[in-house]
Amino acid sequence: MADTGKNQSFKFGSTTYTKADCIQQGAINDAINEVVYQCSGMDKGAAGTRSVTFAVTLALSVTDVTKINALYPGATGAFEAHPGGDTPTYIEVVAASALITQANKPMPVNGILTLDLVIRLNDVTYRAASS
Repeated sequence: MADTGKNQSFKFGSTTYTKADCIQQGAINDAINEVVYQCSGMDKGAAGTRSVTFAVTLALSVTDVTKINALYPGATGAFEAHPGGDTPTYIEVVAASALITQANKPMPVNGILTLDLVIRLNDVTYRAASS
């Protein structure tokens, strides 16, 4: 049976973000660039470089200063995500290194900061969670 994703979580560096941080939505975007070239007057294509990003929206309390400060453009660290929850045998996405490329922080409303985040992932592995 499919999981609703209500227990999804991710870890960037040493900080973990869970449903308590109100993960609004999250998506792993995994793609390659296609290299197109000419050969005998015909277009040919070949696989280019892989590009993997994690895009997520969080709703954090303005008092979660440590968690907010950990998410800034240029920050690097290890990455681990659990789209269905950190449950054994559920999918886990791991990246040896990751870079925050976008961290949009609009003005808070009623003490809640809605943060749109994009993290570029390197050396991505999909596996079953072990804990």
